[in-house]
This record gives sequence, C-alpha cells and structure tokens, in this order.
Amino acid sequence: MILTGTGIIDSSTQQQGYLLDLYPNSQVALSFRRLSSTYNGNCIRVRRDSDNAEQDIGFSNGIIDSASLDAFCSGTNGFITSWYDQSGNNRDATSVAFVSQPLIYAINSIFLLNGKAAASFSGNEILKTSPFTGGPNDSTFLVCRAGGDDVIIDGDTTNNISYWTTFLPGNFRVYAGMIDVAAGIFSINQQHLVTSIIDGTTSTVKVDTVQVTKNVGTNIRDGLTLGGLGGGSPFAPLTGSIQEIINYGTNQSSSASAIQDNINNYYGIY
Repeated sequence: MILTGTGIIDSSTQQQGYLLDLYPNSQVALSFRRLSSTYNGNCIRVRRDSDNAEQDIGFSNGIIDSASLDAFCSGTNGFITSWYDQSGNNRDATSVAFVSQPLIYAINSIFLLNGKAAASFSGNEILKTSPFTGGPNDSTFLVCRAGGDDVIIDGDTTNNISYWTTFLPGNFRVYAGMIDVAAGIFSINQQHLVTSIIDGTTSTVKVDTVQVTKNVGTNIRDGLTLGGLGGGSPFAPLTGSIQEIINYGTNQSSSASAIQDNINNYYGIY
C-alpha cells in the first residue's frame, strides 16, 4: 500500500549494504539514507518557515536524523535549501529562493512516502546542482512519485536529459536529444523506481520491473535539475516527490540489477 504524508520513518530495513561502497564512482548521489560508509557530511540543509532560520540535518543510524529535524522544525514547515551530494563530487542540489524549496517537514512530522523520507514538490519547487560535464554514457536510478504531466528531472539546461510523465496515463518519456515514449509503464501518484541507461541506440528505460529499449539520443549530461526543466522553463513542473537519485557517467548495465535490488530492498517499491 502506498502511503503519503507525515509520520515516523521505518528504519527496520535501512541498510542492504551501502550502495556507493558496492557500486562507486557516481557523478551525483542524493538520498535521505546514507549511501557511503566514507561519507561524513550532512543529509540536507533545512529552512524553517516560522523565522527562516536554517540548520544542517545529518544522519542517525544511517537515515536522516528525524529527531534533529523535529527539534528544529516542530510547529512549523521545513523546506530543503540544500540536498547534499554523497558522491564526493560536491554537487549539492540547492535553491536560494524560498518559493523554490521543496517541503521536507509539515508542522509536526517529516514528509514521508511509503514510510520513508521524501522531498515534496507542489509545482513551484526546483533544486539544481552546479553545471558539470557528465561521462560518455548516462545511468540514472531515481525513486519518485509524479502527479500528472510532470517533468521530474532534467540536466542544467532545458531538455538536456529529462524524465517526464507524459500526456496519457501510464506514459513515460526519457529524452536525451531524441523523443521516445514508453507507453503504459508509469502509474500516476504511485512510488516508482525509474532507471535509464543512455548509450546511443541501445538505451534502456525501466520503471520498476518493466524494461523497454528506446533510442532517446546521446546528449551528455550538463548538470541535474530536480522538479522541472533545466534552464528555468515553467513548463510541466513536478507535483510529486523525490526520495533518491543516483547518477553515473558510465554504462551501468552490468550492475543495474544489483543497484535496483539495493534500492528496492530499502524502499519496498515492488
């Protein structure tokens, strides 16, 4: 059963092995769980709505420190100003403008999707990394929920490498220079694990357990935008949630199944 809203994080299945210990060399890694045993930084930076004070929130027992978040935000809303990159590349996803900061805490509780922390986007919020030049291929693993005809992620510029839920119920699009749509594989308002491996004409797109082969182009990633199109376009922003995104600049076909298992074992998506 899919549950959205606020409450207590279930940490009973927190670690299936640190994902980046097992599958290193990511370009960007954002999550509310700790992904690397060598990462000693914080999880997110939060702004509370009552007085706009900000505070870093770290990890406790391998997941976001909900007690510290409760202590800082109790009685008000909390918004993410920075989601810290665990890859070691310092590609934090940030937003300075208040209106563009996704919700993480609602009055008295952390925002959850399926019992795990989630960044909530309502159509106005954008988090961006600094621009960077990605590797020759692009492999992305994303845990998300979308509410309609939404752009979930993109590169730094508009339609660099973008994920969409498109137009007809169940349709999903990955774009990297060419438009191609996988029909009937993405359910609106449900949690999904989306994987794309962009490698020229042999690109694959997978939503949960359903995989299709598509030619989506050969664009090289130029950054990462969460919640809408890069380049500032207001078209089709995300009304949903993002819980984790791990991006590699290499073809991860040989490791994809194991990475997906690690993610699904924690989130319980399918």
